[in-house]
Amino acid sequence: MGHTDQHHDRPAGRTGGDPEPGQRDERCSSTARAALDQLRADLSGHLVGRFRHGELGRDELNQLLRRFGLATLHAPIRVHYTLTGRVEIDVASDDGVDRDAFTVGADLAELDLLVEGSARHDARVTVYPSAPVGLVVYTVTGHYDVTGPDPGYAATEARSYLYPDLSHLVGVREDTDWFQVDVRTEVRADG
Repeated sequence: MGHTDQHHDRPAGRTGGDPEPGQRDERCSSTARAALDQLRADLSGHLVGRFRHGELGRDELNQLLRRFGLATLHAPIRVHYTLTGRVEIDVASDDGVDRDAFTVGADLAELDLLVEGSARHDARVTVYPSAPVGLVVYTVTGHYDVTGPDPGYAATEARSYLYPDLSHLVGVREDTDWFQVDVRTEVRADG
């Protein structure tokens, strides 16, 4: 007796692991979703990069982002920060240390999408001028606004690129500075 094909009711080209017509293949769906999410992130990053480099204006950028269903840039996100740190200074035994001349600020130069004129800060600086090595201890608190895509982005930027400005300190010893950054963000109403 002849051999019978037990799969004769299956359309040609289908294998046993394929989903039935009308059923979703979860593997393809999750892979496609991940690929789409990556494409959206890449597109958003590209468009925001063009905005950062002055190739697109804010309105044009937001129009393109909306067209592709991406989060728009709305100003501002306020970043509140505290920089706490210390640095060693050289102190000659016959030098008088003018404690009022020692100031510390915040270096915002590396931050992206900073809203011009939005930065404010206060600093508390204590100088311990023992010869030959003194110590400067400081706390800088302040805030600035950015037009980042979301508060998480703004906080990551602050933790990565916000530094103390020690340029007004005299006699800073190389590689002796230490600081930490604490941040909190708030989304502000469009102005």
